[in-house]
Amino acid sequence: MAKKRSTPDLATKNGLEIKPLEKSRPKSRPDSRKVLHAEFKQFKAQHMVPFMLSYKPAALYTGKSYWYIYYYYRNPLTDKYERFKEYFDINRIHDRKQRRIYGQEAVKFINQKLIMGFNPFKAIAQLQDGGTIINKLDLLYTELTAYANDGTKSYYSTQVNRFKEFLKHYELEDITIGSISTLHAENFKKWMQDKKLAKKTINVNLSYISKFWSQAIKMNLVAADPFEAVERIKKDVRYEDDQPEDVYEPITFEELKCIVNAVKQCETPNFLTALMCIYYAWIRPKEVRKLQLKDIDLTSQFIRMRKGNTKSDKGAYVQIVKPLLDLLGSVDLNQYKPSDYLFSENYVPGPKPMHRLKMSRLWLKIVKKGLKIDKNMYALKHTGNIEYLLQNKGNVDLKWMQMQNRHSSTAMTEKYIRQLGAYFIDIEKVKFREL
Repeated sequence: MAKKRSTPDLATKNGLEIKPLEKSRPKSRPDSRKVLHAEFKQFKAQHMVPFMLSYKPAALYTGKSYWYIYYYYRNPLTDKYERFKEYFDINRIHDRKQRRIYGQEAVKFINQKLIMGFNPFKAIAQLQDGGTIINKLDLLYTELTAYANDGTKSYYSTQVNRFKEFLKHYELEDITIGSISTLHAENFKKWMQDKKLAKKTINVNLSYISKFWSQAIKMNLVAADPFEAVERIKKDVRYEDDQPEDVYEPITFEELKCIVNAVKQCETPNFLTALMCIYYAWIRPKEVRKLQLKDIDLTSQFIRMRKGNTKSDKGAYVQIVKPLLDLLGSVDLNQYKPSDYLFSENYVPGPKPMHRLKMSRLWLKIVKKGLKIDKNMYALKHTGNIEYLLQNKGNVDLKWMQMQNRHSSTAMTEKYIRQLGAYFIDIEKVKFREL
């Protein structure tokens, strides 16, 4: 039987005495580490994560001929990291050991600046003329609307605010007006297209921002207008998931009954409530997904259409008719927060709105492919208007239709009714002599 090796209290290795590891640790240490790690996790989430997403920390490059300090920072327009190099006269130090110490201190300096929020793109822009594009846009707005009426001022404000929203989205508020290129102008157009704005809205916005740059040229702020070369959208261009408003093809009553029955049997029957908001309240599909619980007043029976969430960017109210009131009342809205969206995951209230393509994809699956009914979801709005005209012949309230459709005038409502294809009066009151 082999002898069992004894473990001495002190072992020797290469002439050095080594103490064995302690088998147990103080009981207080795990608890203190747990607290420290929890606090650091919170600190990192609040202070470090936003910056870590924006940049990659600095490091020292030690080449054969020259050294430098480099780091990466995310370009706000392309969302790609770009490399920046700093030398800080490091190559003037001939002693490599001293150069490394100097370089490591420089790396520490840059990383501290990055943690504190240093943004090289903003720094470059501010050095160019000392002013941001937002300040210049405000100055140009003042010049362009100096003698304008309130209506014109409001229109100019709407156009420039949309461009400011684009700048904010790409974190470009601090660049200079001279930094805006044709690439930025093209990206502004694409950004509006991605938001599914109407063709006319996009073209008008590009033209008005071009007016800002024309004024900037007069004031010697820029040398050229980058928006002038941007091609406007042609009439025949359609978005993939658009519900075109110029197609007034309604859904027949028999088709509508088939659609309602099919939706009730699908995996998300609450989809029906979203569709009925279009049919009964004449709310556009894009507007339905933006509704929040604080917009719904079941007691007073109205839905608030908030400014910025509508096609015209104007606020309005629509009434909730009885069938829609019953549908909305079947959902216990009181158990959710007022800020929750009416339709989130699975078409129930939640903190995030449903994906912008979710409704159109489900409509495609159930109606177009499942029922073979080749009608657009937007047609529910036209169908609802026709149903009102048919069921209220001789008692049609044109002002109410204008309010519900959120038309700017009754003339627009009358034009809309004509485009629906009929006036829908009581035919029994129409008299002709027999031949």
